[in-house]
Parts: sequence; C-alpha cells; structure tokens
Amino acid sequence: MSEGTRPAGGGRWAAWGLAACGMIGWGGCGSSDPATTDPRLHVQTTAPSAAVAHAGTTPASTGPLASRPDATPLERGDNQAIQQELARLKAKSASSDRPVLFETEVAQLVAILNQLVVGFPHADEETRSAIVGLARDLLIRLGATDAPPDWASAIKPIGAVYHAGLVSPSRQVRYATVASTGLCWEWYPGRTPLPIEERILNDWKQTLYDQVIQCLKDEDPLVRVAAVATLSTLPIDSLAAPALELLGDPEIAVRCQVLLSFAQRESLLIPEQVLPLLHSDPEVAIQARRTLTQMGLSEAQIQLGGLAYHPQASQRLRGLDLVATGALGDSGDPEVWLLRFSRDPEAMVRLRVVELLSGPDPVVTWRPGSELARRLDEMAMIDPAREVRAAARDLVAARKTAATDEDATAWLPPLPGDRRFNPIAN
Repeated sequence: MSEGTRPAGGGRWAAWGLAACGMIGWGGCGSSDPATTDPRLHVQTTAPSAAVAHAGTTPASTGPLASRPDATPLERGDNQAIQQELARLKAKSASSDRPVLFETEVAQLVAILNQLVVGFPHADEETRSAIVGLARDLLIRLGATDAPPDWASAIKPIGAVYHAGLVSPSRQVRYATVASTGLCWEWYPGRTPLPIEERILNDWKQTLYDQVIQCLKDEDPLVRVAAVATLSTLPIDSLAAPALELLGDPEIAVRCQVLLSFAQRESLLIPEQVLPLLHSDPEVAIQARRTLTQMGLSEAQIQLGGLAYHPQASQRLRGLDLVATGALGDSGDPEVWLLRFSRDPEAMVRLRVVELLSGPDPVVTWRPGSELARRLDEMAMIDPAREVRAAARDLVAARKTAATDEDATAWLPPLPGDRRFNPIAN
C-alpha cells in the first residue's frame, strides 16, 4: 500500500489524513533532537537541561524489574549505556538507504524499547527525552511504505514510552512527549492492516489521546501550551474542543497558544469568545486582535466588539451610541449588535437598547417575528429590571398598535359595482 493510502474502514482515528510534518514536534519528521524554538508555539521553549547525573552513573532503583540482579543496563536506567545504544541505533539508521524496517529489526527494536520502558524512570532528564525521540522515530519508520507485517507488536512499547514521558516528574520530558504525540493522531502503518490490527491501533490512539487530555491540567504552563498545540491538529471538532477550555488559563502563554492554534477553526472558536480578550493582558490582547482579523472581522467590527465586551458599562453605552449614529460604517448589521447589547448584564445598557428602538425614528425597523422582536417580547416578560420590562412592554404594545392601524388603513381593491372595477376605454 502506498504511503498515505487509507482503507475505507478503521474508525475515526484511521480515516484522518493530516500531514505528519505539520504537527508540533522537534524540528520536523525523523528528528529526535528537541529544538530550542518551535515556530508553531507561541512561547520560547527550552531544550531539556543537561544530565542531572554524571554519565555512567546508575541511579538508585526502586522498581522490581530494574532492581533484578540480572537486569540489563538499559533496564537499570544506566544513562551512559542508554546513550550509547541510542547513538548506535541512530548511526545505523543514518547509514541505511532504506526507510523500511525488516521483521528482524522490528523484533530487536521492540526488545530494546521494552528494556528502556523499565529503565525510563531511573534515567536522567536528557536520556528520557532521547528515549521519547527514539520511539517517535520508530513510529515514523513503521509508517513508511511496505512496513513489516509485525508492525503492531511495536506500537505497544512505543505507547508505553509515551505514557512514561507524559507522567514524568520532569516538565521538559513531559513537554517533549506531548509535542511528539501530534504525529500519532494521523499515523497509519505502511501496509493494509487486518481488522484486528485496526482495532488495536484505534485503542492505542484513544489511550494516548486520553493521556494528552490530562496534560491540559498539567501544573506547568509549558506542558499545557504543548497540549493545546497538539490537540488543535485533531480534525474532529469534538476531540479538539477540550483545549478551548484553556482560554481562561491564568498563564498568558497558554491563552495566546489557544488563540494561535484555533484561529482557523471557525467551527470551534468564534468571535464572541475572542472579543472579551481584547481587554486582557497586553500580549493576549494583541493576539486576540490578530485572531479576529484572521477570522475576517473588519477594524470597525473589532473596535465595536471591543466596546460591546468592555468591562466598564460606560464604554458599552458608548458602543451603543456608535451603533445608533452609524459612525462605524462597516461594523455590520446594527440589529445584530442591538441583540448583543440587549443581553448586557447592566440594566441601563438594556434600557438604552429599548430607547433606541422606540419613537418615530428607531435605529432599525424591527419586523414582527424577527429575532429582535422575539428578544423584545422576552425582555417585556422576564427582564430582571422593572424599568426595562416596563419600557419593553410599552414598545411592544406600541408596535402592535401601529401594525393594527396599518392593517386597518390598508388599500383594498375595487369591489364589484364600483366604477373603477370596469374602467371606460378612451
């Protein structure tokens, strides 16, 4: 099967067609070295720090497997042994002119990964990040054309490495792992899988997705930034949507990342969610304005929207006056803005909306049955402020009276017997 080909079945994970290199990651496909800056992230990121233990030192081990007398250096988390093994594998891969792995190579790599999973908690920060890079590189090679038939045996230890990285006490390791998982959403083996293999793959991706979702609650903002960027690449809205909850994150970088990552997802991020952020921290406000521009809003619409969502009621009233005077010519349909202001938390703003719709020269001519007319009926019945209810009731009653008068004076066609019914020819 050629690379990128997908069978018709396979569930929601198998059918996706994202480009692997378009995901947040470490300097593009096939690289296992963390970059110091990722242009798709809002924040400046840092590479994992230098090893916290001297090379060759074996940290104290508490795991039952790692503490076995016959445990291998990889299982004990020996940093020097692991780095040497990773360097050997990297050199072997670089010297090969074929991206495809043989079955024997897959079996060897699976055995190595299983040992690294055991030793992962006992290795230092730099080594753990390198192990995650190895798992990512192996996944990429298994996605190449004509992958070996036993590819499914490798994704279990790859998933185990990812899980270990996502729960690592090191924020740099967690960040590197989250950033690497973006590749997994669209990953597919370089051969047609059997139905049972598709189920295994779907379950594997679902488990990984559930773990990345937990990273949205990570205590470190760098990890939350990476989780938002990674989840935003999911093409199914319901799966990407949880990342939008971080629009209210206390960290500036996280809020900016949500805006940056979802600016083109109109089905998920709408202007009403972005406009209040114009009054947030300066960095967030700048990114919010850029996002609104990407959404297609004009400068006048952004200005009026900023007033409509201003925290001060006096500024929201100023926005209403701009709607009434039409000072912002390309700000959009005034009826839409009046509907927005009619739901303002302050009674004086809602009352001003009713006033602008009253009298002989209202701001807009609202029609019976329109959304604005239904909103006025609602205000007349259930608005929490007595003066607003009274003003809305008067306006609705006056409009109904005017409509009745118009019907009563409507022009009628001539009746039979009227001389106009049989006009005389010239």
